[in-house]
Amino acid sequence: MWDTYRTLHPLGTLVEPELRSDMAWSMLHAFTEGGWLPKCTWNATGYSRVMTGNPAVVVLADALVKDLYNGPWQALDLELAWQAMLKTLDGDNDNPGSALLCGYLNLGTVPAYLKLGWVPGACDQTQSASMTLEYANADWAAARFAQKLGDTPSQTRFDKRAAN
Repeated sequence: MWDTYRTLHPLGTLVEPELRSDMAWSMLHAFTEGGWLPKCTWNATGYSRVMTGNPAVVVLADALVKDLYNGPWQALDLELAWQAMLKTLDGDNDNPGSALLCGYLNLGTVPAYLKLGWVPGACDQTQSASMTLEYANADWAAARFAQKLGDTPSQTRFDKRAAN
């Protein structure tokens, strides 16, 4: 999903919603079975932790905004999607290697972003700003998801974080 969540996935939701529904269900299945949303599935051998940010959150939120959760295809589970998004946005996996490759081995959101509102250079000297933008983008998408659900407190919280 790295970078394709910005272009290919939103377009695909418009032109091939039945396939995007299957893909979204696959992401939710990964969450159900492994406890985390996938970050970059090009590896196709389980969780690939080589990308930063939370692109699955954006893909799932885009699907809701475009009403992919209803339709002639298999409707998606809104509660499960929201649960998966919240875990991804508010937590992180317990991985001792995370300090070495901050942002790359994380399955959720790096703790520094949650604590500070931005990713410091100590995490990654060359990509801390882009990581901050990736996380803020997912927060904005989560705010839209919460808005669609009518969850005003979560919308407000994630809109605030999106301003990071």
